[in-house]
Amino acid sequence: MNYYTGIGSRKTPSDVQERMEKIATVCRLEGIRLRSGGASGADQAFGRGAQQHATIYLPWHGFGQVESGAEIHCPNEFPSWVKQLAEQVHPAWRNVHPKFRAFHYRNVLQVLGHSDEVKLPLFLCCWTQDAKVTGGTATALRLAQWLHVPIVNLG
Repeated sequence: MNYYTGIGSRKTPSDVQERMEKIATVCRLEGIRLRSGGASGADQAFGRGAQQHATIYLPWHGFGQVESGAEIHCPNEFPSWVKQLAEQVHPAWRNVHPKFRAFHYRNVLQVLGHSDEVKLPLFLCCWTQDAKVTGGTATALRLAQWLHVPIVNLG
């Protein structure tokens, strides 16, 4: 199975969200599965297009909104390899409040998946304001860059 990562800001403009939904629809029709995060904005736009052809990673139970039929992963405890990668790619990990670290752990899974056999996505598609690597999306973008995953930033 092939995957792509579809993520971005909660503040993604509606016209960009429409493009994300179309990208996700094309990927679904081509048999490429979405990895995303269930947050409002970009994540949910990708989810609408991917429909049940998605794996959604949540930082905790009850977070966000997920399309019906999507595979949901919300571990009670994130694996140690996920925690180590998040700490490695974040430039100021000690400053991240423990309450918010689950978002960064989730972002690692959005790129790499959760199985023992990690499979890189074909690409990562996102929207960031001014095409900058900022906000919660930044952890996934840094990891993708580090792993040489092609990035399509609609910003």
